[in-house]
Amino acid sequence: MPIVNTENIVKDAFSSILHAMPWYFWLIIGVAVLLRVLVETAQRGRGRRKPVRSSIANADSPAGTQSNERLMPCQDCRRMISINALSCPHCGAPVSASYVESVKAKRDFARRKLRKEADESSVLTGHGCVLVLFACALFLVLKFTSGVLMWILAAILLLFIVTGICDTLRLRDKGKLGEEIVKQKLANRLPKDKYKIINDVFLPLKEGGTTQIDHIIVSIYGVFVVETKNYSGWIFADRNQQSWTQSIGREKFHFQNPIRQNYLHICSIADDLGLPKEFLHGIVTFADDCEFKTEMPDGVVFFNDLAAYILRFSEQILKQCEVDDIFSAIKEWNASVSPMQRADHVKGISERLARKEA
Repeated sequence: MPIVNTENIVKDAFSSILHAMPWYFWLIIGVAVLLRVLVETAQRGRGRRKPVRSSIANADSPAGTQSNERLMPCQDCRRMISINALSCPHCGAPVSASYVESVKAKRDFARRKLRKEADESSVLTGHGCVLVLFACALFLVLKFTSGVLMWILAAILLLFIVTGICDTLRLRDKGKLGEEIVKQKLANRLPKDKYKIINDVFLPLKEGGTTQIDHIIVSIYGVFVVETKNYSGWIFADRNQQSWTQSIGREKFHFQNPIRQNYLHICSIADDLGLPKEFLHGIVTFADDCEFKTEMPDGVVFFNDLAAYILRFSEQILKQCEVDDIFSAIKEWNASVSPMQRADHVKGISERLARKEA
């Protein structure tokens, strides 16, 4: 019986596919890779770039007045004075510490709001560029190829386009858009050799059902469990309260205390992994364009501060081999949850929200 060399068969098949592809197909692939690199580079650069201080400082300045962050308008005469002044040199009015803090808080909010708008624009632009690129590739394939090769390439590109459209439509949901922003920030700012990231994780529960976790980061410094809240407006929070309040204009909305919500995630992961809860760190991250009208509880940060907060943990509590095992276990659990279970989980949340509104 002749011996079949499977390695040569695979090599010959792969070589045939490479030679069958026209030159412009590889050109499209090269442009796609280059575009992706440029988008990621721009995102990293935006993360390191200093905010435009002039636009922030002028947010509370009289019309037509040039300013910077070392100046502020007088509370009485509205003329520009030093932010460190004890009294106005123009009208003599005293400058209260509470007024200075309000000016700084207003500028900080304006800065965070600009960052949030830039982050949303970056995510949506990146998805749009990829869709346009695949559409151009499909046009070239239909125009310059024929036969079986054309149908194969067209089917592959159509699959990519449909998937991309579904992902883009998914980002119309504010919560999903927030998760995508946090996902990109974690990927760009955490060293990949030290932190392993899993996004949008569904884990099976021992008592049945599933739980959904926005982001899990595994490192030698512990397991970070992140709950994302893409909320705007005013937030009134208390670590010990069962629910928190979001205020937008005259409307008020109550939502479950996300620290308690995330603690249930931590307990589930700790039980499944057999890890002490002290090895897991719960973090709740809010959108940069919301304002906390109460003191922010420990473990609650804005999107832009999340990576820096994680990097503060410097005490090693896990070995690298344990990190690899934990990461693999979570990935296997996530893969074991079927699409139907995921859909049931989302449906259950929607029904609970509907009952609360009723």
